Amino acid sequence: MQARKDQLEEVVRTFFKEYQKTSKQIKLIDAFLVYVMATGVLQFLYVALVGQFPFNSFLSGFISSIGLFVLTGKSPLRVFQSADNQYASFISILLFLSSVSTASADKPSGVPWHLKTKSLR
Repeated sequence: MQARKDQLEEVVRTFFKEYQKTSKQIKLIDAFLVYVMATGVLQFLYVALVGQFPFNSFLSGFISSIGLFVLTGKSPLRVFQSADNQYASFISILLFLSSVSTASADKPSGVPWHLKTKSLR
């Protein structure tokens, strides 16, 4: 048991030692990925704990977080390939993703049954 703990500590120590050699651009992308992942986790926890009344808003935000994570996570792989239009395509896909998620969040979701009032006619 102690040998596994020592191995784990050595792996973590080696990871952080090697990560210090990483370029600042990649570290910035990694920090943004942690932020996007935390946003998605918080949205999921909110729906799990509080409820899912505006469900389409949750779906648009959560799917947008997943899409942004995938697109941004894929971009460090392309950083070392020097093509001029890669960042332009990334930005255009990002704008498309945000416009689609915003458009779906703006649709009315209806009134829940417990908030409907009976007419007095």
